[in-house]
Amino acid sequence: MHNKEYALKLVQDKINDLNNFSYSQIANLTGYKKLQIVRFSNLLKEKDIDSILVHGLTNKPSNNSPSSKEIEFIKNYKNKYPIISIQQFQDIYHEDVIWNPDMDKVVKDNNLKVRSYSFFESLYEKFHWIKPIKHKCFNKDFESHPLREPSPRRGILIMIDGTPHD
Repeated sequence: MHNKEYALKLVQDKINDLNNFSYSQIANLTGYKKLQIVRFSNLLKEKDIDSILVHGLTNKPSNNSPSSKEIEFIKNYKNKYPIISIQQFQDIYHEDVIWNPDMDKVVKDNNLKVRSYSFFESLYEKFHWIKPIKHKCFNKDFESHPLREPSPRRGILIMIDGTPHD
């Protein structure tokens, strides 16, 4: 099990001559490889332990996160289609906007990208866009499969075979 904080503390103590451990011994104690301990040593010359322990992308937006211009464009484009399913809207958006050569300037100006189904699904939830009803509920009084008219006598129902063979 790797304990990065413990490894960094041992490396810092080694740099400050507070212990006599070698990089190999620190690697054995912490579970890291020797090369990684040397990298920690080089990092500690530039930064302190706390800044190394925090991931570099903490509190930064994702590279794939949409810009406000892109969100506004999608919101305005969605107004053309008030009630449409997520998949239909995604297809229309990609075909009519993203992959349309006539819209290249608009795509570049608004920084538009190909987006996944889950991206559009989150927009539908965020802006409370209406999705069409998938299945209508059946009324209790309505029979979904009405029965045929009963034959007047027993045995009248004829079975027909559609093959030309006997």
